[in-house]
Amino acid sequence: MIIHSCSAWPPGEFIHSRGDPGMGQESIAKIAEVLSTPQIEQFYIPLLKRLSQGEWFTSCTSSAALYPPVYNKVSWSIQEDLRKGFAALGADDTPMVRCAAAKWLRPFVKNLSKQHVLSGGLPIYRRLQSDDQDFVHLLTVEDLIVIAKQLTPPELTEVIGTELVREELIGQYVQLLKDNEAEVRTAAAGQIPGFSKLLEKEVILARIVPCVRDLSHNASQHVRATLANHTISGLAPLLGREATIEHLLPLFLHL
Repeated sequence: MIIHSCSAWPPGEFIHSRGDPGMGQESIAKIAEVLSTPQIEQFYIPLLKRLSQGEWFTSCTSSAALYPPVYNKVSWSIQEDLRKGFAALGADDTPMVRCAAAKWLRPFVKNLSKQHVLSGGLPIYRRLQSDDQDFVHLLTVEDLIVIAKQLTPPELTEVIGTELVREELIGQYVQLLKDNEAEVRTAAAGQIPGFSKLLEKEVILARIVPCVRDLSHNASQHVRATLANHTISGLAPLLGREATIEHLLPLFLHL
């Protein structure tokens, strides 16, 4: 089974680099599930490096999906190489490669230790979040939610600067809610309940509810529809009856 799997990689690599990358991602990721650590380090990692450094941008784009499945199955030194390799994809000159990095950052970050989320995952997010391409920028909305969950106390109580990082993430999320692009504001608004679950009630009232209030007057029908259908109902259990009546009910009636 393993021998056949390894022998199937060259055509899979060709699919990745020039043909149908989606097919290649699925097949190679499945192979990774059944490989041992020595086999991954002998066969899979060299393949991943070739794709990440490939001449065709499609191979680099496809390689982003191959980092998460094996990260926790390799040695510490190779994990370091994988973090550097994924970071390089996030800084690639080609927008489609950066887009792939933004898409696969979420599952990749889930595999990182809390320290490496801070030292590796967060810098990649910062770079992609400020990308000048809207379709890259848009994908970072869900990346932020995953990173925030990874950095939620009490898991990080011993990490220096956790509160500063948490404050930065809140600020980044508020920026997404105020983004110039309606599509980004809509995506961010749909994530408000999930993000707010990571915050104290006082922080929600002070930082998130004012944004909801502004969005309720937004010119975009899609943004307002998201608030009415998902956001306000998702916030209500987090705020309680009195705060909901005082802060959310007027906004819902306005919508």
